[in-house]
Amino acid sequence: MNDMEFARRTLHYAMQRGVQAAEVAVVRTRKTEISVVNMTPETVNAQEEIGFGVRVLKDARMGFAASNRLDSRSVQDLLDSLVSIVGEHTPDEANTLPEWSGGKPWEDRLSTFDEVILRTPLEEKVRRALTLEQCARDFDTRIKGASTVIYGDVAEEEALVNSRGVEGVSRSTLAYAVIEAIAGDKDSIETGWHVGASSTYDGLDIEATAATAARRALRMVGSRPAQSAELPLVFPPEVGSDILAYISRMLDADAVQKGKSLFRGREDSQVASSLVSVVDDGRLEGGLATRLADAEGVPTARTELVRDGVLKGFLYDSYTAKKGGTVSTGNAQRGSYAARPHTGTTNFMLLPGSRATDTLLHDVSIGLHVAEMQGLHAAINPVSGDFSIPCKGLMIRGGELAEPVTGVAISGNLFDLLRDVDGVGDDFTWVFSGAIVGTPTFRVRNVKVGSAG
Repeated sequence: MNDMEFARRTLHYAMQRGVQAAEVAVVRTRKTEISVVNMTPETVNAQEEIGFGVRVLKDARMGFAASNRLDSRSVQDLLDSLVSIVGEHTPDEANTLPEWSGGKPWEDRLSTFDEVILRTPLEEKVRRALTLEQCARDFDTRIKGASTVIYGDVAEEEALVNSRGVEGVSRSTLAYAVIEAIAGDKDSIETGWHVGASSTYDGLDIEATAATAARRALRMVGSRPAQSAELPLVFPPEVGSDILAYISRMLDADAVQKGKSLFRGREDSQVASSLVSVVDDGRLEGGLATRLADAEGVPTARTELVRDGVLKGFLYDSYTAKKGGTVSTGNAQRGSYAARPHTGTTNFMLLPGSRATDTLLHDVSIGLHVAEMQGLHAAINPVSGDFSIPCKGLMIRGGELAEPVTGVAISGNLFDLLRDVDGVGDDFTWVFSGAIVGTPTFRVRNVKVGSAG
């Protein structure tokens, strides 16, 4: 039987055991990842994983179990065990499974599934990883190699069914390349990284990914420590996306409800500059994380989170929505067949401004263009929002990029940083770092810059 037939049969078995509701997700994942060291493949991994997860709801108690054995005997044993122990779980009135109101069954036509990723021989993918490093080396004689070179791709198919009308199939693909290039001369060795990603095999530009990493490494050669000062900071997309990714975690309703978000209790209040508007858009045309429905079968949506600096809402799955007395925003995710759904982002973005990005530099007599931050998530106090983040960058002098600096730290408070955004560019760029985050260049006035030591 195919995956959907298996899911339906498993659901039937579950409902025969006296539960009020049940959900079955069959997830088939094919992954390739190749790493290269000094123009030699170091690891070559290609694997296929298939399994199913089951959630059952009985007397406000939710139970979950998973298996990679897709045979009738294993299914019956798993369900017998799951139903027998669900009564021992703590009841929670927020436990729920969603209803599907859009007709059934559905097939996801919004996401991209590229068969080329599956058909391409492993040998060609290995050559692609080698090409990634070779392109960086060929970019400039000062490129000495790369400390990280990875090519990878993922193809995922999910058949989802529940007893409340959800029944559908989602399929998606992603190809990515990661490189940290090494550049230097006799006095200085520096690195620069870049991650390229595409929902199709041919859409991933290996040469451009390598060139970007090489340029970022080269511009830092000759770095020196910077003097302590309070300066305007300019954050390009590859760095600003780290800040935005941190903010996304604080806009997760689960974190809010558990008191782990700095945004808790700040709904409808000014939390950022009026230039800052943040949305999560699961229906974005061509988006890397665009889907018809989330991991629970709830239709995805465009969710406005911050509008003109005012906090408007949070991201919900079915559980957090019921707990919060609202509706799901279609933001449930499933890390694998063996994981329960949890709240997460889709295409998460800071909306671009109307200013030409180069004017964000031209208006600065002296400042810092931040090229890289290290350990941002560990460097921000989750209770107060205070931060001290090691970074490196390029000084801005007279509206132009000047000498590179390293060994510095930027410090302040996250809310002050958001409120002090005084310029948002028009160069909107998607960045893939596990999550899909999009942001333009933005500028923040008067941030403390000092020694990272």
